[in-house]
Amino acid sequence: MHDEEYQDMDIENLLAEYDKKYEDWKMRPAKVLLETIYDTCFKLHGADYAEQFMSYATNHNQISPYQFWFGSYYLPQKDFLDGEGYKTFMKNQGFAWLE
Repeated sequence: MHDEEYQDMDIENLLAEYDKKYEDWKMRPAKVLLETIYDTCFKLHGADYAEQFMSYATNHNQISPYQFWFGSYYLPQKDFLDGEGYKTFMKNQGFAWLE
């Protein structure tokens, strides 16, 4: 098929590329977005962390790409499959190699 292999990028280069990709990012903190990210911070890290987020976002009038993606966009869904649920789903679809 092909001879290519995935090359893992070291973290410094990966972060540099991410920063370059989002260097023109300008997302303002709308009320609903602030509340969602605050709630995520609170659930995962507690009140102090959530307050630090809120203070930073309001003082800088900006939501960072990291805050947006991990604080509001990529949230676990109620019916989202975990690892075991995914394996069960795939086995039920006929993928016996998972056994």
